[in-house]
Amino acid sequence: MKWIFSEKQSRKRTTYKERGRVSSQIDQCGFGDSPPWTDSVSSHPRHHDPVHGQAMLWQPEVTYSYLMLLKDSSNNMTLEAAAGALQNLSAANWKWSSFIRSAVRKERGLPILIELLQLPQDAVVRSVATALRNMAVDPRNKELIGKYGMRRLVFLLPSSRSQSSDFTVPTISSVLSSVLELVTRNVENALALKDADGIPRVAALAKSRQYYPIKLVQTANQICVTLNNVKDTRTSLKREGWNINDFQSSALVDQTDGVEAGDRKSG
Repeated sequence: MKWIFSEKQSRKRTTYKERGRVSSQIDQCGFGDSPPWTDSVSSHPRHHDPVHGQAMLWQPEVTYSYLMLLKDSSNNMTLEAAAGALQNLSAANWKWSSFIRSAVRKERGLPILIELLQLPQDAVVRSVATALRNMAVDPRNKELIGKYGMRRLVFLLPSSRSQSSDFTVPTISSVLSSVLELVTRNVENALALKDADGIPRVAALAKSRQYYPIKLVQTANQICVTLNNVKDTRTSLKREGWNINDFQSSALVDQTDGVEAGDRKSG
Protein backbone atom coordinates (compact mmCIF):
# COMPACT_ATOMS: atom_id res chain seq x y z
CA MET A 1 0.00 0.00 0.00
CA LYS A 2 1.39 3.38 -0.98
CA TRP A 3 0.80 6.15 1.52
CA ILE A 4 -0.35 9.41 -0.03
CA PHE A 5 1.33 11.55 2.62
CA SER A 6 4.94 12.33 1.77
CA GLU A 7 7.52 13.76 4.10
CA LYS A 8 8.06 16.50 1.49
CA GLN A 9 4.46 17.70 1.77
CA SER A 10 4.88 19.46 5.09
CA ARG A 11 6.32 22.97 5.05
CA LYS A 12 7.19 22.73 8.72
CA ARG A 13 8.14 19.41 10.22
CA THR A 14 7.96 18.31 13.79
CA THR A 15 11.45 17.43 14.93
CA TYR A 16 12.12 14.24 16.80
CA LYS A 17 13.11 16.37 19.78
CA GLU A 18 9.68 18.03 19.70
CA ARG A 19 8.08 14.61 19.56
CA GLY A 20 9.48 14.18 23.07
CA ARG A 21 11.02 10.87 22.06
CA VAL A 22 7.56 9.36 21.65
CA SER A 23 8.88 6.04 20.47
CA SER A 24 11.02 5.52 23.55
CA GLN A 25 8.34 6.74 25.98
CA ILE A 26 5.44 4.56 24.87
CA ASP A 27 6.13 1.81 27.40
CA GLN A 28 6.82 4.39 30.13
CA CYS A 29 3.40 6.06 29.92
CA GLY A 30 2.09 3.95 32.77
CA PHE A 31 -0.09 1.67 30.68
CA GLY A 32 2.27 -1.18 31.39
CA ASP A 33 0.83 -1.28 34.90
CA SER A 34 -2.65 -1.93 33.54
CA PRO A 35 -4.20 -5.38 33.17
CA PRO A 36 -3.86 -7.13 29.78
CA TRP A 37 -5.80 -5.45 27.01
CA THR A 38 -8.84 -7.68 27.40
CA ASP A 39 -12.05 -6.70 29.13
CA SER A 40 -15.81 -6.68 28.73
CA VAL A 41 -15.73 -4.80 25.42
CA SER A 42 -17.04 -6.77 22.45
CA SER A 43 -14.42 -8.85 20.70
CA HIS A 44 -13.48 -8.02 17.15
CA PRO A 45 -15.64 -9.79 14.58
CA ARG A 46 -14.20 -12.79 12.79
CA HIS A 47 -14.36 -12.66 9.04
CA HIS A 48 -15.96 -15.69 7.42
CA ASP A 49 -15.55 -14.15 3.97
CA PRO A 50 -12.85 -11.86 2.53
CA VAL A 51 -13.49 -8.15 3.09
CA HIS A 52 -13.64 -6.06 -0.07
CA GLY A 53 -14.19 -2.48 -1.13
CA GLN A 54 -14.95 0.37 1.24
CA ALA A 55 -15.57 -2.04 4.13
CA MET A 56 -11.78 -2.46 4.33
CA LEU A 57 -11.55 1.14 5.60
CA TRP A 58 -13.21 0.45 8.96
CA GLN A 59 -11.87 -2.97 9.84
CA PRO A 60 -10.20 -2.97 13.29
CA GLU A 61 -6.98 -4.24 11.70
CA VAL A 62 -6.38 -0.84 10.04
CA THR A 63 -5.71 0.78 13.40
CA TYR A 64 -2.21 -0.70 13.52
CA SER A 65 -1.13 1.15 10.37
CA TYR A 66 -2.44 4.48 11.64
CA LEU A 67 -0.82 3.98 15.03
CA MET A 68 2.56 3.21 13.46
CA LEU A 69 2.33 6.46 11.51
CA LEU A 70 1.54 8.35 14.70
CA LYS A 71 4.38 6.65 16.51
CA ASP A 72 7.12 7.05 13.91
CA SER A 73 6.32 10.01 11.65
CA SER A 74 7.68 13.53 12.16
CA ASN A 75 5.49 15.01 9.42
CA ASN A 76 2.76 17.25 10.83
CA MET A 77 0.36 16.61 7.96
CA THR A 78 0.77 12.86 8.38
CA LEU A 79 0.21 13.07 12.13
CA GLU A 80 -2.89 15.21 11.75
CA ALA A 81 -4.32 12.96 9.02
CA ALA A 82 -3.64 9.69 10.87
CA ALA A 83 -5.19 11.02 14.09
CA GLY A 84 -8.11 12.36 12.05
CA ALA A 85 -8.65 8.94 10.50
CA LEU A 86 -8.86 7.31 13.94
CA GLN A 87 -11.10 10.17 15.05
CA ASN A 88 -13.58 9.50 12.25
CA LEU A 89 -13.41 5.72 12.58
CA SER A 90 -14.24 5.94 16.28
CA ALA A 91 -17.08 8.45 15.92
CA ALA A 92 -20.81 7.72 16.16
CA ASN A 93 -22.70 4.92 17.83
CA TRP A 94 -22.28 1.91 15.56
CA LYS A 95 -20.64 -1.44 16.09
CA TRP A 96 -17.53 -0.73 14.01
CA SER A 97 -16.74 2.40 16.02
CA SER A 98 -16.90 0.27 19.14
CA PHE A 99 -14.53 -2.28 17.60
CA ILE A 100 -12.12 0.50 16.57
CA ARG A 101 -12.05 1.98 20.09
CA SER A 102 -11.28 -1.43 21.51
CA ALA A 103 -8.65 -2.15 18.86
CA VAL A 104 -6.79 1.12 19.54
CA ARG A 105 -6.54 0.20 23.21
CA LYS A 106 -5.43 -3.37 22.54
CA GLU A 107 -2.79 -2.15 20.08
CA ARG A 108 -1.46 0.13 22.85
CA GLY A 109 -2.53 3.18 20.89
CA LEU A 110 -3.79 5.26 23.80
CA PRO A 111 -0.31 6.13 25.13
CA ILE A 112 0.76 7.06 21.58
CA LEU A 113 -2.12 9.53 21.31
CA ILE A 114 -1.54 10.93 24.79
CA GLU A 115 2.16 11.51 24.08
CA LEU A 116 1.28 13.52 20.97
CA LEU A 117 -0.56 16.09 23.11
CA GLN A 118 2.80 17.58 24.04
CA LEU A 119 3.59 18.67 20.47
CA PRO A 120 3.56 22.43 19.77
CA GLN A 121 1.52 21.89 16.59
CA ASP A 122 -2.03 23.23 16.81
CA ALA A 123 -3.66 21.11 14.09
CA VAL A 124 -2.06 17.90 15.36
CA VAL A 125 -3.08 18.54 18.96
CA ARG A 126 -6.65 19.36 17.90
CA SER A 127 -6.97 16.16 15.88
CA VAL A 128 -5.45 14.04 18.65
CA ALA A 129 -7.59 15.62 21.38
CA THR A 130 -10.79 14.90 19.45
CA ALA A 131 -9.65 11.35 18.72
CA LEU A 132 -9.13 10.85 22.47
CA ARG A 133 -12.59 12.27 23.12
CA ASN A 134 -14.08 9.64 20.81
CA MET A 135 -11.96 6.87 22.31
CA ALA A 136 -13.23 7.84 25.77
CA VAL A 137 -16.78 6.82 24.83
CA ASP A 138 -15.49 3.32 25.64
CA PRO A 139 -15.63 2.97 29.46
CA ARG A 140 -12.25 1.24 29.77
CA ASN A 141 -10.61 3.82 27.50
CA LYS A 142 -12.21 6.58 29.56
CA GLU A 143 -10.62 5.17 32.70
CA LEU A 144 -7.15 4.91 31.14
CA ILE A 145 -7.18 8.28 29.37
CA GLY A 146 -8.39 10.00 32.53
CA LYS A 147 -5.70 8.38 34.64
CA TYR A 148 -2.76 8.99 32.30
CA GLY A 149 -3.87 11.83 30.03
CA MET A 150 -5.87 14.30 32.13
CA ARG A 151 -2.86 16.31 33.25
CA ARG A 152 -1.66 16.79 29.69
CA LEU A 153 -5.10 17.90 28.54
CA VAL A 154 -5.31 20.42 31.37
CA PHE A 155 -1.89 21.82 30.47
CA LEU A 156 -3.26 22.79 27.05
CA LEU A 157 -5.93 25.07 28.54
CA PRO A 158 -5.21 28.77 29.23
CA SER A 159 -4.63 29.43 32.92
CA SER A 160 -6.79 32.57 33.01
CA ARG A 161 -9.64 34.15 31.08
CA SER A 162 -7.52 36.80 29.39
CA GLN A 163 -4.34 34.77 28.90
CA SER A 164 -3.23 34.34 25.31
CA SER A 165 -2.88 30.67 24.45
CA ASP A 166 -0.39 28.87 22.23
CA PHE A 167 -3.39 27.11 20.68
CA THR A 168 -6.34 28.31 18.64
CA VAL A 169 -9.93 28.49 19.86
CA PRO A 170 -10.96 25.35 17.94
CA THR A 171 -8.16 23.39 19.60
CA ILE A 172 -9.07 24.66 23.07
CA SER A 173 -12.67 23.67 22.31
CA SER A 174 -11.55 20.17 21.33
CA VAL A 175 -9.57 19.80 24.55
CA LEU A 176 -12.57 20.94 26.62
CA SER A 177 -14.80 18.44 24.81
CA SER A 178 -12.34 15.68 25.68
CA VAL A 179 -12.31 16.72 29.33
CA LEU A 180 -16.11 16.83 29.36
CA GLU A 181 -16.36 13.29 28.01
CA LEU A 182 -13.81 12.07 30.56
CA VAL A 183 -15.56 13.52 33.63
CA THR A 184 -19.09 12.57 32.52
CA ARG A 185 -20.30 9.70 34.71
CA ASN A 186 -16.78 9.13 36.08
CA VAL A 187 -15.95 10.40 39.56
CA GLU A 188 -12.32 9.26 39.38
CA ASN A 189 -11.71 11.42 36.33
CA ALA A 190 -13.39 14.38 38.01
CA LEU A 191 -10.93 13.98 40.88
CA ALA A 192 -8.08 13.62 38.38
CA LEU A 193 -9.09 16.98 36.89
CA LYS A 194 -8.96 18.50 40.35
CA ASP A 195 -5.57 16.93 41.11
CA ALA A 196 -4.20 18.32 37.83
CA ASP A 197 -5.26 21.86 38.91
CA GLY A 198 -7.74 21.89 36.07
CA ILE A 199 -10.75 23.29 37.93
CA PRO A 200 -9.44 26.90 38.04
CA ARG A 201 -8.77 26.79 34.29
CA VAL A 202 -12.16 25.33 33.42
CA ALA A 203 -14.00 27.71 35.76
CA ALA A 204 -12.17 30.68 34.24
CA LEU A 205 -13.22 29.60 30.74
CA ALA A 206 -16.79 29.16 31.97
CA LYS A 207 -16.83 32.87 32.87
CA SER A 208 -15.09 34.16 29.75
CA ARG A 209 -17.88 35.17 27.39
CA GLN A 210 -16.04 38.38 26.51
CA TYR A 211 -12.97 36.43 25.41
CA TYR A 212 -14.22 33.20 23.82
CA PRO A 213 -17.11 31.98 21.61
CA ILE A 214 -20.30 31.01 23.37
CA LYS A 215 -20.06 27.31 22.51
CA LEU A 216 -16.63 27.02 24.14
CA VAL A 217 -17.97 28.79 27.24
CA GLN A 218 -20.98 26.46 27.31
CA THR A 219 -18.74 23.40 27.18
CA ALA A 220 -16.69 24.72 30.10
CA ASN A 221 -19.91 25.35 32.03
CA GLN A 222 -21.14 21.83 31.36
CA ILE A 223 -17.90 20.49 32.84
CA CYS A 224 -18.56 22.67 35.88
CA VAL A 225 -22.11 21.32 36.16
CA THR A 226 -20.70 17.79 36.15
CA LEU A 227 -18.08 18.68 38.77
CA ASN A 228 -20.72 20.34 40.92
CA ASN A 229 -22.39 16.94 41.30
CA VAL A 230 -19.22 15.51 42.87
CA LYS A 231 -18.79 16.40 46.54
CA ASP A 232 -14.99 16.52 46.45
CA THR A 233 -14.89 18.96 43.52
CA ARG A 234 -17.85 21.17 44.45
CA THR A 235 -15.86 23.12 47.04
CA SER A 236 -13.10 23.85 44.54
CA LEU A 237 -15.68 25.21 42.09
CA LYS A 238 -17.13 27.55 44.69
CA ARG A 239 -13.64 28.75 45.53
CA GLU A 240 -13.24 29.78 41.88
CA GLY A 241 -16.45 31.79 42.01
CA TRP A 242 -18.57 29.45 39.89
CA ASN A 243 -22.17 29.01 41.05
CA ILE A 244 -24.77 26.63 39.66
CA ASN A 245 -27.44 29.32 40.14
CA ASP A 246 -25.69 31.52 37.62
CA PHE A 247 -25.79 28.88 34.95
CA GLN A 248 -28.64 28.48 32.48
CA SER A 249 -29.33 24.77 31.99
CA SER A 250 -30.74 25.50 28.55
CA ALA A 251 -27.23 26.36 27.37
CA LEU A 252 -25.90 22.83 27.88
CA VAL A 253 -23.98 21.37 24.97
CA ASP A 254 -25.35 18.10 23.62
CA GLN A 255 -23.17 15.05 24.13
CA THR A 256 -23.02 12.58 21.23
CA ASP A 257 -21.41 9.21 20.77
CA GLY A 258 -18.47 10.64 18.87
CA VAL A 259 -17.20 13.56 16.86
CA GLU A 260 -16.07 13.35 13.27
CA ALA A 261 -13.50 15.65 11.71
CA GLY A 262 -15.18 18.91 10.82
CA ASP A 263 -18.08 18.46 13.26
CA ARG A 264 -16.54 20.36 16.16
CA LYS A 265 -16.85 24.12 15.66
CA SER A 266 -15.72 26.90 17.92
CA GLY A 267 -18.91 28.91 17.89
